[in-house]
Order: sequence, then structure tokens, then C-alpha cells
Amino acid sequence: MRQTSIPIPPVFIDQMVHLILRNILADCTDPMRLRAAELFFREQSASTDDNRLMLADEEIVEMHARTGSETGLGQLLAETGTPLKSVALDVLDDDNKEIYWARSDRFDTVIDFRFGQPAPDAFARVVESWLRHLLKIETQVEPRPSIEDADWRWHIGLDREATRILNALYEGKTPPLQDMASIVGLFRMRIRDERMVLERVRGKARLSGPGHGRQEAGQDEAAEPADQPAGDRLGLRTAGGERAATRRPASASPRTFR
Repeated sequence: MRQTSIPIPPVFIDQMVHLILRNILADCTDPMRLRAAELFFREQSASTDDNRLMLADEEIVEMHARTGSETGLGQLLAETGTPLKSVALDVLDDDNKEIYWARSDRFDTVIDFRFGQPAPDAFARVVESWLRHLLKIETQVEPRPSIEDADWRWHIGLDREATRILNALYEGKTPPLQDMASIVGLFRMRIRDERMVLERVRGKARLSGPGHGRQEAGQDEAAEPADQPAGDRLGLRTAGGERAATRRPASASPRTFR
């Protein structure tokens, strides 16, 4: 189903998704998975400094930046063209992820979403739980470093920008470098019960993922009709602006990302 607008505010959808995930993950004891779940209902800002991929809550980053710019010193620096001080947020990792419990409602922690880091795998587990809860299907979702499929049959974009990039790749086009640089992660999804997969697409790779802007209900698009159950899927996530400035806690080497 495709439509250009929805009759309800996007913030309401975000709140509903938040409530659903709270129920799904009520017994979850992994802070990294809970933080990764925030990507479902909280807009993220991305930083790619130092060859890392940091995702921070967009609202929190903007709030910190706005607070700094509204001070007398901040206004003076802005008038003179002097860069403002970077926003400092803590990066979750396996060593310090327990700090999330005391700060979960503040949305002020950052995750490294590079392939091979804990966050993409945690996100994959959330996707599995989401599909199990809403569609009653068992899936296996895993991060992937690249797309390697000569027989690409169809894909699902989890938001408009990801769909646009995936459609271009599917049609054999070469997207602009700016679009390719916005790719954050790839995911393969396999539906465990092959009986739920149409024979002509069984065992074939699928692509899906969210992108730059806010996703509204009913805006997902597919390269082929959406009545085809999926077998394997590769998931694409794309990043928006590179605005999040982050730091590691004292237990690790301090780093700054703009």
C-alpha cells in the first residue's frame, strides 16, 4: 500500500511503536538491545568521524546544541564564526552498557553501528522479536557487510530514502556517491518456515531498511508486489546528518565525533 500522507501525526505512531516494543522487550536484560530498539521510534543523528559510525538521539543532540548556542557566549561565538563546542554523549559498549538502565528515559547514549559491533546484532534481535510479536513468524536476522546477490528478486524499504536507494540498485543503476555514503548497515533475514515463502522467491535475497527522513505508515515500497512472502532479506539502513558529537566514558579512550 502506497500513500503520500497519513491522517494521524507521526509522533503518535512513534509513541505506539514505543509502547509495543516496551511490551515485546519487557523481559529483555540486554541494555544494548533496548538501546537498539530506540531506532524504531526515535530519530537518530549520525557521526562518521574517525571511521566509526555513531548513532545518537537527534532530539537530544539538537537540545544540547541549542542550549549551547542560546547562551551569551554561544551567541558571541556564532557571530564571530567560531565553532561551538561539540555535544558530549556516552558511547555504549560491552564494558559499560549497564549505565543504560539509569538513563534509559533520557535517550542520551550513543551506539556504534559498524558491522561487527554489538549494536547491529542487537538491532537484528529486535527485528526478530517485532516480527514474532506482530506477525507470528520466526525469522533469523543477521547483519551483513555487503550485498552479493546476482539473482536479486525483491526488497522492502523500511523508509522512503532506503527504498529509493534500493530501487535504484535493483534496477541496475548507480546511485550518487552521497546516497551510497548514507548506507549504515545491511541485514539478511530468513523466514524459518519455508512453507510461508512463495516457491519462486524461496531462498532468494531480499533487501530492506530505513533512511534519512521520518517513516510514515503505509510508505514502504517494494521492487515487486508486497503479497510475496519473504525468504531471505538483506536490510539496509541509511543515516541522516552527521551532527552527533560523542565521547567514550572514562573507562575508555575519549573520542569526539561531530
